[in-house]
Amino acid sequence: MNEEGYRKKLWEKVNKDYEKFKKEQLKDTKENIFNNAYKIAMLNDFTEMCNPYYKCLSLDEVKTLLKEKSPAQTLYKFYLKTESGSINDLYESIWYRLSDLVDKNKQLNDKKAKQKLAR
Repeated sequence: MNEEGYRKKLWEKVNKDYEKFKKEQLKDTKENIFNNAYKIAMLNDFTEMCNPYYKCLSLDEVKTLLKEKSPAQTLYKFYLKTESGSINDLYESIWYRLSDLVDKNKQLNDKKAKQKLAR
């Protein structure tokens, strides 16, 4: 698959997940929706970060996020573990954790490749 294909696949995955999340929210009480407003807004931002048009993420980051069950939720969790205060810091707040995840996936892929060669 080429770079555009990976980016499109991630975009489709995060959009599907975000739409599912929004539908679940609409079934909840108004109070819970209000309490989750920040999360809803942040997940929307993380979903937009995955838009192939913007190319906010490197190809390695895209490939790594594709392996996550819920990429936007993963980014949101990374964000919550930071002390970032502004939306402008959104990418920087998750970059280090996402880079670590990319490195772990590369190591796992290298290990699998070595195991295949050993067979």
